[in-house]
Amino acid sequence: MSLSLGELCFLVVDDNDYVRRLLRRVFVSFGVGKVVEAEDGEAGYDIFRNGAFDIVFVDWMMEPVDGLTLIRNIRNRSDSPDACVPIIMVTAYTEQQRVEQARDAGVNEILAKPFTINGIVSRLEAVIERPRPFVRVEGYFGPDRRRRINLEHDGPERRASMTSGGLEKSQDEALKSVSARVGAMSRR
Repeated sequence: MSLSLGELCFLVVDDNDYVRRLLRRVFVSFGVGKVVEAEDGEAGYDIFRNGAFDIVFVDWMMEPVDGLTLIRNIRNRSDSPDACVPIIMVTAYTEQQRVEQARDAGVNEILAKPFTINGIVSRLEAVIERPRPFVRVEGYFGPDRRRRINLEHDGPERRASMTSGGLEKSQDEALKSVSARVGAMSRR
């Protein structure tokens, strides 16, 4: 049975009430079935442990537990119910060093604040239509951090070609595409 966005549950973890409400309204307008909110990483992890979430949106700077700690908890704690859940970091901190820190914590995608509807759709497409495989190596568990494809390499570890898939789509087409492909995501 194919799922629709109405069957999905998103968790939004941000200390800014306005941002949480704004994201909720956007997701509801997309037809997402359930949106749960938390105001910091500690509350977010407690809620995450006791629910079944399809995608997590998390802010970086929160207290007492920040977004990076929340991501590491989701990916690495033994009591995490779904270490492979797609995580999209929504943050104003987009300097290269910070992006690398988020990537190394196990984030799937980063959405820069101030965000746009197209930015949200693009990140949803990325985690639903073009999910990266998860890897476990010493000191890291999460989505494959490598995005660049070396077309010159044709050895046994060559990664498949990535496409831009959907970058030229309108917002409505992109949402329909996301909705159509969300069936590949299994409910947890």
